[in-house]
Amino acid sequence: MNEVDDYILSQSKGIREILIHLHDLLIHRYGLSPKMRYGIPFYDGNKWLCYLNPRQDEKVDLTFLKGKELKGFNGILESRDRKMVKSLLIDSLATIDEKQLEGIMQAALALDRA
Repeated sequence: MNEVDDYILSQSKGIREILIHLHDLLIHRYGLSPKMRYGIPFYDGNKWLCYLNPRQDEKVDLTFLKGKELKGFNGILESRDRKMVKSLLIDSLATIDEKQLEGIMQAALALDRA
């Protein structure tokens, strides 16, 4: 096991389920490389693309570092008064809209390649 896996497995059950699902998608479907930074898992393409941030309220933020540049996702991605990043707030596995997530990821990957 590596540092990211250890971190994910150390989380509470609800958060752990979300993190495992997203971690597997980001690595296996999108080919991103995980690395711990600032105490949380970051995922790299050509550059830092996104990170998973567990919250105190048992939700997970999937945060995109170039979130402000992702067009067409207003109302889906939240900025919460942050200047560059935007997040998709996930409160359970059941609420993940896979089609929506696919669209966001494809847009983020396109920005990463540009």
